[in-house]
Amino acid sequence: MSLARRRAWFAALLLGVALNMAPALAEGAVDPLAGAKLALRGALRVPADLPKAFAWFDGAARSGSPAAAYYLALMYKNGMGVPVNPPAAAHWMAVAAQGGLPQAMFLLANMLLNGDGLARNDAEARRWLEQANALDYPEAALAIAIGLGHGMMGYQRDDAQAAQQMKMAMHAMAHRPEEP
Repeated sequence: MSLARRRAWFAALLLGVALNMAPALAEGAVDPLAGAKLALRGALRVPADLPKAFAWFDGAARSGSPAAAYYLALMYKNGMGVPVNPPAAAHWMAVAAQGGLPQAMFLLANMLLNGDGLARNDAEARRWLEQANALDYPEAALAIAIGLGHGMMGYQRDDAQAAQQMKMAMHAMAHRPEEP
């Protein structure tokens, strides 16, 4: 069997396994977070179930899961199955950021920069961006490069540092971390 044919066979096998596991994932039988994300997004044979996703994320976030807090914040921020609630989104995004998720750190920084659900605070936004950047989160590196290039968020304008930070951002994008 040729390499291309083996790859096609393997891909078909993986697709079959994924389709057969989708209902189990939706019920949370394999991985509760994966099941909740599947309920949030839906899939080929599994429709989205926002109330189920919200209930799982809410319970898990209240039990201390930073990843669940992140998704709960996104649901509140974007009005997914619940009314848009910027203060609740900011609260849960802060919980997720404090739990060490660079994605949450980045989004919390943006919420602080825009006064979205909490008071505008450039210094606090910068602190969260720098923490996310220390974890090689690409969007944080890019935001810092822009801040340096334009003298924003308390950064002094520094084109050389902005260029260096942009290189770091490109490197981080090539090695993007997985979502929680």
